Amino acid sequence: MDYSMITHIAGVVLMAVLGYFAMFLKTRGDLLSMVSTLITQAEEEYLDVKQAGGQKFTWVCDKLYNGIPAVLKPFISYQDVERMVQATFDEVEAY
Repeated sequence: MDYSMITHIAGVVLMAVLGYFAMFLKTRGDLLSMVSTLITQAEEEYLDVKQAGGQKFTWVCDKLYNGIPAVLKPFISYQDVERMVQATFDEVEAY
């Protein structure tokens, strides 16, 4: 293998890794922007249900997790989504 072949392969691998990282960051940003919208939708969805806090939380987490592309699910766990939702809810509540 000559030097140009090695640099070409390294360039392709680097582009794939950077593309994957960009997709990860975009998906994470999309998820963060969707959290407050889904919290509002959950409030409307469970308007008639008393003591539905846990159901609303699960509903929001499920919607967000199902929106994650399959190739990113090994890197964004359901627990990560739960932490995002809880952090957003805490910020909104503090506001």
